[in-house]
Amino acid sequence: MAVELRAILLAASWEVYSEDNVRSFEGKARVIFKAVLDVRTAIGEKVTSADIEVNVVPPGSPFSKALMEDEYPGDRREGRPESVIATTGIGLWKVAPSAPNGVLAYTNVLSPKIVLESTLIAVFEPPLPPVAKPKRTKTSKPDEKPKT
Repeated sequence: MAVELRAILLAASWEVYSEDNVRSFEGKARVIFKAVLDVRTAIGEKVTSADIEVNVVPPGSPFSKALMEDEYPGDRREGRPESVIATTGIGLWKVAPSAPNGVLAYTNVLSPKIVLESTLIAVFEPPLPPVAKPKRTKTSKPDEKPKT
């Protein structure tokens, strides 16, 4: 795969100087290929005959666990309303007219991956200062005389 990858990068006018760079890029490419396979699986297995549309969440939209996947769930508190900052991975809708009125019905096939406002805030908040431990003082035993 490294030879083919190097050819693609050179065709895109990217200079590749070391094998470490190629291996690093290969590791990142695996994530991209997994996303492509997820989309192919969703289209091939979950949809038989319908239109498919890309599902991207606009910034500022309220987070819905049923329709979106939080890319960095971390320490998010359940029940507290959260806003979406960005979509990091596209989702897919199956679009079909609903009978009898012909209004389009959207069914979530692949949830888009998103980043929440709380995640961004957590990244930019400075870490809390370490808690200072109280200094221990040497105490004498009750039956000892203090040294002079």
